[in-house]
Amino acid sequence: MSEITEEKIREIIVEVLKEKGLLEQDIIAKIKKERHGTNVLLSREEYGNLINKFGIDGADAKIKNLDDSISIHGYKYKSHYRVILK
Repeated sequence: MSEITEEKIREIIVEVLKEKGLLEQDIIAKIKKERHGTNVLLSREEYGNLINKFGIDGADAKIKNLDDSISIHGYKYKSHYRVILK
């Protein structure tokens, strides 16, 4: 059995999103992560969702709190977005 790489997963996601009729820039926005602070990675969509839920100050405060925790304790997470929502 062949190993599934992160690149292969991205290719599959792009293919599925294209089938749903999303434009290329929309696809990139959904899967590309941007750095917030030193350690926190969020897509534009995730960041927008946090702003909608917590307001810009609240979202930025939660991101800073997570960023500080990762810096101090070295925590590793699969999804920074999910951690912030908890």
